[in-house]
Amino acid sequence: MSAPTRITEQSRSAPTAVRELVRSARKGALATLDVPGAGPYVSLVTLATDPAGAPLMLLSTLARHTTN
Repeated sequence: MSAPTRITEQSRSAPTAVRELVRSARKGALATLDVPGAGPYVSLVTLATDPAGAPLMLLSTLARHTTN
């Protein structure tokens, strides 16, 4: 497991810093609002990033999040 990324260089742009932070993450939380009247539904997901730094998650249509 890698250590959290620290943003210490003032010259680094915010978008670049965020892409580096997301790229260093291996796990994330995916949250949706459950059926009306219920609370949030949150689960742990593994993630990766595409070459531009956008997060990628593989979700099944069987996942509860796809119905919320």
